[in-house]
Parts: sequence; C-alpha cells; structure tokens
Amino acid sequence: MPTPKGFPTQKDLKRSLARFCTVEPVGDDQHGLTVISRTFSMVVGTDAVEALSTVNTIVATAHLVKGGDVIRFTTGALTGTEVRVESVIDANSFLLVDELTAAPAATDQFEILRSKQPIVNADGTLPVSVSSGSIQYDFFPSGGGPLASVTVREDEDTPANNRPLPVKLMGLDDNEITFNVENNLDISLTHIAVSAINVARDYGGATVTTAANTEIVADTGAAKIELIEIFDSSGQILELRTGAGVGTHFMYIQPGGNGQVPVEIPINTRLSVQAIDADATVGYLLINFFR
Repeated sequence: MPTPKGFPTQKDLKRSLARFCTVEPVGDDQHGLTVISRTFSMVVGTDAVEALSTVNTIVATAHLVKGGDVIRFTTGALTGTEVRVESVIDANSFLLVDELTAAPAATDQFEILRSKQPIVNADGTLPVSVSSGSIQYDFFPSGGGPLASVTVREDEDTPANNRPLPVKLMGLDDNEITFNVENNLDISLTHIAVSAINVARDYGGATVTTAANTEIVADTGAAKIELIEIFDSSGQILELRTGAGVGTHFMYIQPGGNGQVPVEIPINTRLSVQAIDADATVGYLLINFFR
C-alpha cells in the first residue's frame, strides 16, 4: 500500500517535488508515518547569512544545517522568524521550505535547531540530576583584593566559625542601611511628628461664638501640619476652619475633644474656630499641631 505523497508547503512555489512519506515500525507487524517530534529541540550551532541569500535560499559557508532542521533568526529584520530547512544544496547553502517575507541581509545571524527525542527513566520519570553540597558565595574584599569563594556554615559550638549568607537592608532610596559601631541599625528617622504650634484658649476671657469665626493661628508657617491633638471642655460643638475670611470647613471639634487625628494642612494656612450649637463661654480649648 503506497504512503501519501505531498509537498513540504501548501504554497505553490513550483520548485519542490512531491515526495512520498516514509514509514517506520511502531510495534510488532505495525508501521506508522514518520513524525518529527518538535517538543524538544537542541541548538546545533549558530551561523550568519552571507551575500547572495534569497527568500528561500540561505548562503552560509561550511554550515551545519541538515534537512528538517529549523533556523531561527536572532538579529536583523527577521529576528524571531523560524523556518524549516527543506534540503541541503551543498556545503555552503541550503533551501528553505517556505519563503521568507524578505531576503535576509548579509551578517544576519541565526540559530540551527534540531528536533530531539526526550529520554526518560525506565519508570517514565525524567532523568533529573540533583547535586547536593555546600552553599557558596563570591566575596570581593574591599580595596580590590582577590575574589574568594566563601562556604556558608553554622557552628553552634563556636559562633566565630559561622559564615552566614550576607544580607543587606536597602532603603527606599536604593541605598544600603548601615549599622553603627554598636552593631545597632543606623536609622535616621526624619518623619517623627514634632510639636510645631500650640493653642490654649480660655473661653471665660475670650468667647467663641456661633456668629463669626475666631482666629487661633494666623499662619501655620513653611511646613504642613500632619497631626493635631485636640482637647475641649466647653461642652459645645465647634468647627475648625482653614483659610482667610470666613474660612473653609476643615473638621468638627467634639465636646471633650478629638484626641490625636492625622491631617494634612498646607503651609502658610490661617486657622480659626467657630461655635456650632451655642457660644463657648466656659472651659478651655487646647490644640497641639504637629509637623
């Protein structure tokens, strides 16, 4: 029984002869069509295109290509393009199954890929080799000393013999966080809130009314406020306002105060308060503003 006969590509290139498929044994008294396994490929070598190459013929002196191989372009306009080799013309050129979208330029580089059958153990598992041993790291001494390979080890009896993996702490600015001479973290805290403005108002001598706002801070200065701490013993509901004139509502001050509240008050802001439900005539208003 004859095997099917066909062309290596569906394009009518008028240059390829139709060929019979080959068969190979697959069992006792059984044969099947030869199928190329493309699951695994090895890189046979690399080469470069030479002058006179075309969309279907590659010139490469002393190439390693065989029929059925795949070449993958790694440089030039065809980078990433893969195409199968139909046949070897001679030691310095070979024919492609399909035509490329354009002729490759001289010096364009390509890899030569060849299909390989995967190998498994008798029980079907992959023959993976796992080596065990000590962990090492490369150590470059300061001052340009020679490279040394340091083996990681832990000695519970003599801690001086320990050689742990080096670990570095990096800050948000990509710089290393260092240690001081006492081997403590040398950290500079630059965002600790510090008291910037303090307000103390005695309602008995300076009533806060519902009719108008009362200025308590004319200008917060050249740094924004990030936290406020409020105590109020007037028994009334007050409103903290920001800005000139009547100001803009910022927050309500509850009877007894609000405790510590994270805020964001811009620089150079005027602050005022106004009573909401009734005039504040007794007690105290204490506010600490933190930057």
